[in-house]
Amino acid sequence: MILNFNMSICIVDYHMGNLRSVKKALDRMGEESVISTDPRDIQGCDRIILPGVGHFAKRMDHLKSLGMVSALQEALWIKKNILGILPINPVVNTFK
Repeated sequence: MILNFNMSICIVDYHMGNLRSVKKALDRMGEESVISTDPRDIQGCDRIILPGVGHFAKRMDHLKSLGMVSALQEALWIKKNILGILPINPVVNTFK
């Protein structure tokens, strides 16, 4: 789905992450958004959400396999608003 409306939000679907809960929260706030695997939606939107879960290297592998990395790099270059959601993991203090 290619976005063609003002102040659009693209929720990047790279086969990992909590996409449905992010979409549901945006819907409740009245924000127009789409979940997409199409790099063109990243280019056509105003704001980007990159939901996160799991190991970062695996997320990067999924983004690369979908051809999303260059679209995200371009979005960063032109200073689009990007929200990255990271998983919450317990931190164990190993310092002595």
